[in-house]
Amino acid sequence: MLTTAAHVLVEYLCARLENKDEIHNYRAGIREVAESLQAIANWKRFLPGDGVPIVAAVFGLASGSTFKDQKPSTRLALFKLVDFMFRTLVKNLTREKSVKYLVEGLISMAELEKSPACLAVVFPLYEHISKGWDLNTPDFNGIWDSFIRYFPITVGSAVQDPSAPTREELKAYLLQCIISNDAYAEYAFPRLIDMLDT
Repeated sequence: MLTTAAHVLVEYLCARLENKDEIHNYRAGIREVAESLQAIANWKRFLPGDGVPIVAAVFGLASGSTFKDQKPSTRLALFKLVDFMFRTLVKNLTREKSVKYLVEGLISMAELEKSPACLAVVFPLYEHISKGWDLNTPDFNGIWDSFIRYFPITVGSAVQDPSAPTREELKAYLLQCIISNDAYAEYAFPRLIDMLDT
């Protein structure tokens, strides 16, 4: 009974994110929906297969303007949800969806990201994927292009926001992305040399 209830809740909350019927009220409370899905995913009786519709619903937000129009705290909750899914349910996700789909979905979420708190989730997730997933050349290219545009790091927390990562912390996260896989070496050296010239 608990499993059925969890599945029904996931379906309802994913429908809220997808908002196929363009219900105006469904655009409110997206952060709370993401946090609720995160809580359900931590239940012992959570169905691992439910990670696929959750990730698809979040990626659907990124395909339009809905995701980028959200407050940083809402985007952070969505990034944390995807991070959790990618780290704990990778076998289920890659069985149902291609690695290419998952990588491109994450890249589309991070496309215009400037929030230091969000980047502190995105960079380690790129590192994790680059180290542990079976990626092909287009996947590596897409991830590289997504994180290297932040080099050199120009964003970081303001003094009045000690909870957000500092510029130095983001530099360290970005460095870990660059060295996370040998595949990036062929891109890294020309880029770094070019930056020295400029």
